[in-house]
Amino acid sequence: MISYQIISKDQFFLLNFNTFLTFKKSWFQYNLLIL
Repeated sequence: MISYQIISKDQFFLLNFNTFLTFKKSWFQYNLLIL
């Protein structure tokens, strides 16, 4: 559990950042399909 806590700060940020980029990308493609 301790080792997980140590990794989690950077990992959590990267995970959120990647999720955010993926979401923006798919949202953009979704809008292109509508137009």
